[in-house]
Amino acid sequence: MQKRAHCRRVFLCSPQLNKLKTLLNYNLTYYINILPYLITKEHVMTSYVEHANITVSSLHRAIAFLQAAMPDFSIRGEGSNEERAWCHIGTDTTYIALQEVVIDKPVERLPYYQLGVNHIGLVVEDVTRVAENLKAAGYEETIFDESHPSRKRVYFRDGDSLEWEFIEYLTEDMNSRNDYAL
Repeated sequence: MQKRAHCRRVFLCSPQLNKLKTLLNYNLTYYINILPYLITKEHVMTSYVEHANITVSSLHRAIAFLQAAMPDFSIRGEGSNEERAWCHIGTDTTYIALQEVVIDKPVERLPYYQLGVNHIGLVVEDVTRVAENLKAAGYEETIFDESHPSRKRVYFRDGDSLEWEFIEYLTEDMNSRNDYAL
């Protein structure tokens, strides 16, 4: 014969019930008030750039440029309609949206002096390797800067003369990375 588990009922009289309610309310209020302090920076979402959308004269040329610089960039999606072809190339968390030009009239613009995009900066693991890959693929290097103790940068122009900056950080220290006085 199976033994039955015995359950004991507890009846709380009014003063006990009030004491329990007060205790629960106090604890709940306490945890709600300290919750922001319990959440560490690792658990707080930080804003970031998900993508940039760029019009290019040739999707194939733009894809070749980006994959020469960053072999880990893959095509996340691509397609076309009556108006244009497009491609999203990047990683799982960030990408460059490319669309092929519809009207092929060149725009005369002085970078850094007129409205528009001057360059796009991307963080890479090894800026020297990126520079070697892009030079080998025939792209034009505009600047290679190793003057900062916490980062190295190289700038290249793609087939549409859009400038791209590739940055290698040499430290995890954010204050040093973001020191612009050096």
